[in-house]
Amino acid sequence: MTDRPRNVAHQDPGTEVSDHEMSDHDTPTDESRADQLFRFVQARDPEALKRWVQAYSAEGDVGAGTSSDEMRDAPDRTELPESEQARNSEQANSQEAVNKVPPGEAASDEVFSSQMELGPGSPCGPFHIERKLGRGGMGNVYLATRADDLDLQVALKTLNTWNPKMMSLFRKECKILSGLQHTNIAHLIDAGVLPSGQPWLAMEYVAGQTLDVYLAKHDLDLKDRLQLFLKICDALSHAHQHMVIHRDLKPRNIMVGPEGEPKLLDFDIAAVLNPDTGEQQTVTALSTPMMTPEYASPEQVNGQRLSAASDVYSLGVLFYEMLTGQRPYRMNPRNLARVMHAVNEAPITRPSRVRGKEGEATGRFTRQLRGDLDTIALKALERDLKRRYASVEAFAADVRAYLRGLPIEARPATTLYRFRKFVLRNPWPLSLASGLVLFLVVFSVYAAHQQRVISREKRTAEHVTDFLVSMFEQTDPNLSKNREVSAFEVMENGRRQLETGLIDEPEVKVRLMATMGKVYRALGHLEQSQALFESAVEKSILEAEQSLLIELELIRTLQLRGNYKTASTRLDVLEQRWAKTPNSITLMRINQAQGRLWFLRGNYIKSKAAYDIPPEHLTKLPIEEQLTFRQERAELESAFGNYQKSVNDLIALLKIKQELYGKHHLEVAVTYALLGTQYTQLGDHERAIDSFNLAELVINHLFENQHPYLINIQTERAVLFRETGNYSAAKSEAQIALEKAREVFGSKHPLIANNIAELSGLYKYLGDINSSEALRRESLRMYRDLYGETHKKVAEALKELAKLHQEKGEYLVAESLFHQALSIDYQTFGKRHPYTANRMDAFAGLLHEMGEYDKAETMFRHSLEIFRETLGEYHPDTAVTLHNLAAMVRDRGDYVNAEKLFADSVLAMKIAFHDTHPHYATTLGNFAKTYLYNGNYKKAETLYYQSLSIRQNLFKSNHPRIANCLRDLGILNYYLGNYQQSKSLLNSAVNTYQKTLGANHKKLILCNKFLGRLYHSTNNLTRAEYHFRQALKHGLLLPKNRNIELISVQAALANLLSQSSQISKAKSTIRKIEAQITQPQNPLLIQEVYHVKARLLIKQKQLQEAENRYRDVLTKRREILRPKHPLIADTLIDLSDLLADMGQSEEALPMIEEAATIYADCLPPEHEFHQVANSIKGHILHGLGQQDQAQSLLRAAHQALADRMGEDHYLTLDAKKRLERRQTD
Repeated sequence: MTDRPRNVAHQDPGTEVSDHEMSDHDTPTDESRADQLFRFVQARDPEALKRWVQAYSAEGDVGAGTSSDEMRDAPDRTELPESEQARNSEQANSQEAVNKVPPGEAASDEVFSSQMELGPGSPCGPFHIERKLGRGGMGNVYLATRADDLDLQVALKTLNTWNPKMMSLFRKECKILSGLQHTNIAHLIDAGVLPSGQPWLAMEYVAGQTLDVYLAKHDLDLKDRLQLFLKICDALSHAHQHMVIHRDLKPRNIMVGPEGEPKLLDFDIAAVLNPDTGEQQTVTALSTPMMTPEYASPEQVNGQRLSAASDVYSLGVLFYEMLTGQRPYRMNPRNLARVMHAVNEAPITRPSRVRGKEGEATGRFTRQLRGDLDTIALKALERDLKRRYASVEAFAADVRAYLRGLPIEARPATTLYRFRKFVLRNPWPLSLASGLVLFLVVFSVYAAHQQRVISREKRTAEHVTDFLVSMFEQTDPNLSKNREVSAFEVMENGRRQLETGLIDEPEVKVRLMATMGKVYRALGHLEQSQALFESAVEKSILEAEQSLLIELELIRTLQLRGNYKTASTRLDVLEQRWAKTPNSITLMRINQAQGRLWFLRGNYIKSKAAYDIPPEHLTKLPIEEQLTFRQERAELESAFGNYQKSVNDLIALLKIKQELYGKHHLEVAVTYALLGTQYTQLGDHERAIDSFNLAELVINHLFENQHPYLINIQTERAVLFRETGNYSAAKSEAQIALEKAREVFGSKHPLIANNIAELSGLYKYLGDINSSEALRRESLRMYRDLYGETHKKVAEALKELAKLHQEKGEYLVAESLFHQALSIDYQTFGKRHPYTANRMDAFAGLLHEMGEYDKAETMFRHSLEIFRETLGEYHPDTAVTLHNLAAMVRDRGDYVNAEKLFADSVLAMKIAFHDTHPHYATTLGNFAKTYLYNGNYKKAETLYYQSLSIRQNLFKSNHPRIANCLRDLGILNYYLGNYQQSKSLLNSAVNTYQKTLGANHKKLILCNKFLGRLYHSTNNLTRAEYHFRQALKHGLLLPKNRNIELISVQAALANLLSQSSQISKAKSTIRKIEAQITQPQNPLLIQEVYHVKARLLIKQKQLQEAENRYRDVLTKRREILRPKHPLIADTLIDLSDLLADMGQSEEALPMIEEAATIYADCLPPEHEFHQVANSIKGHILHGLGQQDQAQSLLRAAHQALADRMGEDHYLTLDAKKRLERRQTD
């Protein structure tokens, strides 16, 4: 019988580095020569110095008077374009510290060095050398890759000397690196010894640019430079915490990757500190000084015992250079006396007074360096250890304090200084307060002028003045005891005074309450805002129109708090009160408030009717209210899925705002941010990021990074980064937004809850379900505290929490949470609402996964009906639910109806979004998967490549959505017999998943399963078993209820074990599978298991039972699949082969002919299954007495299989057995 790993597996629905090429550079750079000469001079070894000078002269002297900076800037190669040349040399230099061999020893090892070089393809442990990256005094650095199929590149360093000191240093570097595990430190991967005795170590290969080159080529502003510097501090701090000092910090030992992440390299001259004293264990002798003079500390140059403070000094030089583009002093590293003078005595210019070259990026923020940054830089460069920062952490703390607008520790905390920092840090609340002052003063003057009552003018002015003085009294640093006073505290102080003050001035008091209510709302303190507005409404003696405006402001606050019922009740009262007014402006204002309420409650149809106001009527409103109206209407268009219409409206609105307010105004920033959100919805990621950046730029220009609206921008940008697959950036952005929200708003605020929810979603996608669940529960608690138990945010949080429990396989818990969410929707919105339909769609997804297909279909269709009724046929939510329904029908095995539903879904997606949107690409991919499952490989291939083309235009090459498509194309090529292409595609997907989602993500299960099938098909049974077991290993992380995903893997493994005659293991595996099939499953998956079991029965010589099992499988597959499905052919071919062996050739012949016809319809002509069918047909014809035709078929099939698969392939051997058996008969 023929064993083939052919049966299709039940696959999860699965919706969804460019390294710079480097050349060999063996010639030392000018800077490295200077370093080497400096060491020889210090070593006072005339013979070594003489040998070095002779070698140097042979290469060509650049002149004794040339400075180290001039040498570094001079071009020394011409065979490459300048930009590529820089990338190549900088990467090489960054991977190996330049010329750190102690003087007097380099020359003695030069003869051995050339003999120790490794050429391309040379083995080194589990790695193969690709090419040399660079050369240093201690040895060479190569780019190497794993010798096996794991796509891993490393920077591999070998030691080219037998010097015992160097060997000791090399071993010490390995030991140090093995203890350092930090995101911003290049980590050790492996180490060993070559047969020649050379030690080697393999480190993380960092693609990118050295820090100095990166800063020169990227126009980073001051904030970005400081944040980059802080990451370097974090890496160095990690090393110090492990009692390791670097001793050679400089830009060339720091690589910056494409995403802007720095990596600290080169610990080969690092030293270990004494844990008791915090100082270097031994002093570096002058005979072996190893350092870069331009970045060395005074104690390092003077040969004193080093501590972490020595690295602080080098970090200070780096900090100075990042701020100014120059080092704090110039020196000739060849002259020891000048080096010691420069480091110990040369005056250091304040960074703000450094004048760089024209056009340098650093020149534009010179003014910002004055004050705190000057102080920080000079303290880090203090020659006196007692006055220098004692640790990297203290250094970084002051930089962080500067970024947050807080006082720094390096500067005396005078009252004036702290007060100025408060003003700079809180410009927007003070601006609001100033506006409040202006409003109150103008109001008082106006009242006095109108009534011409001097006494009242005096009394009003006194009240206003007294109130303002007392309200801002807390900003006096003397009264607040040097404590920072927040805007909220200022407002709270004013509110407390307002409760008991201005009793004789009720009109002034009401206006103050209303104004302060707006300020509290802007600050996000909605409870206080509501209380003030309610008091203002209750006590108002203003004219009716003014009172109406206050009531509308109260309703807006109620809406934001999610108190829709109270807001609706108040609006109903207002409508009745003003129903007969002839004032159209008043009616429009009430109508707008009602429309906004309907929008927030999700009733978009009623909302649209409320906003349907003729333009000529809209112009009667004040211009500010017109702009708000138009902005809210644009948001409503987005809710209907009209994203392009929303974008067009917002662009028009932006132009008006810019003309009215100028380009730098908060309202302009808000519109930019809304545009960014709409572009994200459209999948136009470049325009989205540009819009968010412009919004941030405007706010920073106005408020210097201190306005709360920045939190909104950062949250939306985190969503955008997540969509584009930049998960590290998304996580960083969300965490920064969360930190800032807590800093501004305290411990509880809607923006805090939103950012926690976004972080939860990120952790879920990255596979960290426990962290995701903890964050989701925290956001749920906060939503309940903020909005109560029946708010839509609470229902949404319950839904997402249910999906997390679904991910963990805790289906009963998930089901309970979905019921809770739907209960809120029924109570708050009703049973025919889009929010309700959204939760139903998610609940149906749970039922789908549980195998409850009938219940799932009912709920999907109910959700779809509601979306169509409330939002329309081609709304995005309608299209998504239609897609989910199609996927469920496919997984149930109903491919015919699934194809129809997917065709409708593709059309809906194209209209709802566009044909370049990620959702459209996902739908094409899942439609292709339906064709793949149904054996229609040609149509599947066409759709897969359409989907891949869209994804490649949208995302970077390492995005998981691209990997999803590559994985599925790999599976398709496996079925088509294109094994080499299949392996390449599957491995590409594996690499992307590992880099972006982690080494144990569940997506690796499917890839490993098909890699196992692929290797089985190509007769590499050992490698096949490895991949099957890798898939099972990844599956161990899945919850128990999700083991269904591994049944197909176990079946494939059992098939492999059966073929390799490991019968007992195969039987054991089958028993384990049958024990797991206890709930409704995909019927095709069950038949796959039974097909494998039939093959195992043949191995056990239980032929009749095997025949019965094959017939059952064939019957079930014919019921489910289209007549010409490859799975039917697979069953027919095995059954006909068995029947021929049992002497039932007459029954077997039509079966093999049907199988051959199916293969001809769906497989390429070169596929081996055609020849397998011919071989079995020859076997059958021989049994029917047609000897000549049988012999011809058997010989031709055997030869064709040998040519394609090889003489030793199991299919070839099976064909040979049939041929030999008939020849002997």
